[in-house]
Amino acid sequence: MKCITICRIALALIGLVFIALGAGLGWGAFPGIIEDTVEENIDLTDSGSEGYKNFKTPPVPVYMKFTFFEVMNPQKFVTGEEKAKFKERGPYVYKEVREKRDYEYKDNFLEYSQYRHFEFQEDMSCKGCKKEDEVTILNMPLIGGVDAAMKQGFLGTFVLKALATKVDNVANSKDIVLTDTVDKILFAGVKNPLVEELMANTFTKTRLPPAIQKNGFAIFNTKNASTVNENYRVYTSPVERHSEINLWGMDRENMVANLSTTRTCPSILDEENPPACSRSENPVWWPYPDGEGEEEDTICNSIRGTNAEQFPPFLEDRKNDDLWIFTTDLCRSMPLRLSGEGDIDGIDILRYSVPEDSGNINKKNNICFCKDFSEIKSNEGCIKNSTVADEYDISECETPNCHDGLQNIENCQKSPVIMCSPHFYMAEE
Repeated sequence: MKCITICRIALALIGLVFIALGAGLGWGAFPGIIEDTVEENIDLTDSGSEGYKNFKTPPVPVYMKFTFFEVMNPQKFVTGEEKAKFKERGPYVYKEVREKRDYEYKDNFLEYSQYRHFEFQEDMSCKGCKKEDEVTILNMPLIGGVDAAMKQGFLGTFVLKALATKVDNVANSKDIVLTDTVDKILFAGVKNPLVEELMANTFTKTRLPPAIQKNGFAIFNTKNASTVNENYRVYTSPVERHSEINLWGMDRENMVANLSTTRTCPSILDEENPPACSRSENPVWWPYPDGEGEEEDTICNSIRGTNAEQFPPFLEDRKNDDLWIFTTDLCRSMPLRLSGEGDIDGIDILRYSVPEDSGNINKKNNICFCKDFSEIKSNEGCIKNSTVADEYDISECETPNCHDGLQNIENCQKSPVIMCSPHFYMAEE
């Protein structure tokens, strides 16, 4: 009996030891094993890792939907008889094919060029829609050309006279609008007498925006089948900085840590005689001071986060922190905020979105995107602290050119371009 009792006690002790070991492995070692496995799988220096493969060519397809606001009454609009009437055309869907090229490793960094091209997806577009469909939109090359000429004072009058010879220069001119195919307006390029004049005129040909290249005018010129403006150095380690951008550049030879010196130079039509990129005609993207008076080291000039394809792992520990992305299409970094949680096929997910008030000009992050605070003299000292931590009180400021939900990216695009969400969503009324 005594032996049986001792055996039972020994077995019980052994069982407790195994339970303790199991608990230790489960609560102590197992999370560490998971973290090590995750880090191995996202290793950007290992060409065999899943993270490397997914980083090089994103496994989830990216689609861009383009909707055109077609002008229905151009002649009555230009004569002032009616307000412009618009009709939505679209969406015309293009698949954005991305691939990172020309890898070069440097210490804890990876440098690469982001290639992308666009493929029309007829089956995902509006019923019966084709990329050869003609649409009638406001004449962007004409509006841009006139805007540039008017900013040149006396010299601009000669440009206006030259442009006037290439358009229907009458009171009810039909040239207030541009009619061409969807694909040409977006990517392939529109060439008409007006665009050709802009490309040939002595004054304008050395001041053209990126949207006008040798193929003519296209909204996404230089962005299709190209790596222009898409060159990066990202962190490969430590893991908490995984894939975050350290440097960015329009080309690999001129990458920068922030945007304080970044300027968009004129298009090069004649490679043997490239135009100058003067400071006066090609200002830096965001030269305006923040609420503290800083002009260079501002949040507007910062390059933060990733390119939105990947983020550092173990997000659960900091899920309430903003995620930052940098996008050259918008010429800036911008935050994403946790908006909800859920699951996909049983896998827990965190959902992030752009905060609804992120475009408000009174936000501390946005003051340096608005030129009115520094260029209107009466605004000196008008910015006050607010009871809301991330906002300023700008009730005493004049902001005729800055509006909630709208952002002027003219310096970046070298054209009068305003960025907003579809249908002016989140913009002021």
